[in-house]
Amino acid sequence: MAEDTWERFSGDTFCGIPLDATPIVFLIDKSISMERTNGNNSRSRDDVSQQELERSLNILTRKGIKFNVITFARKTQQAFPDVVSATPGNISQALSLASRALSLRTNTYRALHKAYRMPTAPKKIYLLSDGLPTGISRHSKGRWITLSTNEERTAAIFPLVKKMDAGRGIKINTILINGKHNNRRDASGFMRRLAAATGGIFREIKF
Repeated sequence: MAEDTWERFSGDTFCGIPLDATPIVFLIDKSISMERTNGNNSRSRDDVSQQELERSLNILTRKGIKFNVITFARKTQQAFPDVVSATPGNISQALSLASRALSLRTNTYRALHKAYRMPTAPKKIYLLSDGLPTGISRHSKGRWITLSTNEERTAAIFPLVKKMDAGRGIKINTILINGKHNNRRDASGFMRRLAAATGGIFREIKF
């Protein structure tokens, strides 16, 4: 499919994907590679993702959609213990979390783990990242296990999703910001397969 660009996004969407369910959870990559710029201006991947998140969260207010925001790098953090209404105060708190400094690693696994374990299950997850999982830790028998290769990390995601979904049919919409230069093809394939496996939508953004 053709790549999208940030300038095209408008309407009741997040990165061009409809905001059409409640509750929803946004998973936002805060890894160091999100500081890359596109060469045309000084905006980084992190800058434009923050701008789009703010635009989309403000849409939720008038649509009555409940939400949560989870950020991930080496650690994962969530704005709220459970989904909340899109009030100005809650939006401000979520954006404050999403604006924190970038750090090493891309722990996609633990971000998804947190999303699935919230007290109120989301109907849809919106996962935004610019690359493959790194520094991932798989949860097994009550403890976290570090996985060292790309193959292990990506392979661990799919059984997690199947197990934790438990037949609820939670869709994962995936947004790839162009992929890291050394693994773009692999990153695109992973994000595309993750969306397809859950009935979600995949978007690759030119940046």
